[in-house]
Amino acid sequence: MSSMNSVDLAFSNIRRKATGGPLQRPLSITINFHPDRLTEDNTPLLLAIAKSGLIKSQFETQTSNGGLTAFQGGARWQWEQRVFDGAYDDAPNQLRPKYGALNYRQYPMVLLQGLVPPISNSNLMF
Repeated sequence: MSSMNSVDLAFSNIRRKATGGPLQRPLSITINFHPDRLTEDNTPLLLAIAKSGLIKSQFETQTSNGGLTAFQGGARWQWEQRVFDGAYDDAPNQLRPKYGALNYRQYPMVLLQGLVPPISNSNLMF
């Protein structure tokens, strides 16, 4: 499977599993992170995001607030394999999913803050 097809295959697999009708738009997505963490070159995470304009996966950063299992055969890799039916098994790390929360219930931002303290102490909302 080519890496260019990984994302399309993952979306296709999720669409096949999805139930219900379309959600109302616009919807916001919250990305949770620890801005005080350092990247592998000792750059503060928030600065690295601002400089690159990219949110990176644990497979790319090799950092975690919990167990670092973002490697082939690790718990995160196995979970992604089950959820996306193997679509990312051979994909380059930069194509792997980045995680956040879809605010499909359209809660006010104030209610979203602090919902995932073990995962993050900050969030970006798009």
